[in-house]
Amino acid sequence: MKEIPETPERLFGARFAELRRQNKWTQQQVTDAMVERGFSWSATTATKTEAGSRPIRVDEAVALCELFDATLGDLVGETAERRARFALARAAAREKAAQVEVDRWTMERDQAREQRDTLAARYNKLQGFTSTAEDLEGGDGVDQQAP
Repeated sequence: MKEIPETPERLFGARFAELRRQNKWTQQQVTDAMVERGFSWSATTATKTEAGSRPIRVDEAVALCELFDATLGDLVGETAERRARFALARAAAREKAAQVEVDRWTMERDQAREQRDTLAARYNKLQGFTSTAEDLEGGDGVDQQAP
């Protein structure tokens, strides 16, 4: 697998060179075509552009796209595979964010359950105290007859 250049200029240059070769153009033919379009290109300019050692201007990039019937995406290496990898990365990021939300909601649910259980235990304890108080008073909810 071919290594992807690490800078945008190198990536552009590599794709430019690839498209030039696919179209069977020489660097001199590209230079001549760019000069015809009003750019001050030389063979050195074409060589440096392909090497990624000179910045490319937007108007030059557009002119090169026109020469090779390509898009800027073609010249910066935007491929279906690259778009798919980017889409997968975005999906993974969304999934991670969703998981953070699920974890937060799960923690809140667990805290609410814990609070509910604590309150239920207190309530039951208080009910026990109420029953004990009634027992001490002799009341069990039934009227007692005097002897």
